[in-house]
Amino acid sequence: MRGAGCTWNDITDRDLDALVERTRSRPIPAGQVSVPQAAMWLVVQALIGLAVLLQFNRFAVMTGIASLIIVAIYPFMKRITWWAESCSGWRSRGAR
Repeated sequence: MRGAGCTWNDITDRDLDALVERTRSRPIPAGQVSVPQAAMWLVVQALIGLAVLLQFNRFAVMTGIASLIIVAIYPFMKRITWWAESCSGWRSRGAR
């Protein structure tokens, strides 16, 4: 699921990434991968993650699904707070 989270982050940050020297060579801003292609890759990764997640007990499944909220909001936290990495830490802890 970490890969799906990274893909989501790259999709949501594509316009900002194009403006920053350190990130403008990432595949989406560089034009190597289109947003629809990245979205399809995100779906593939999410389905594989779901297949793995469903092998666990109900509590683990519900925890995994709940962690998607943190994954989804992380890219936007970077826009409204200086401590977005704390959200990233919770996201990574949930992915382990």
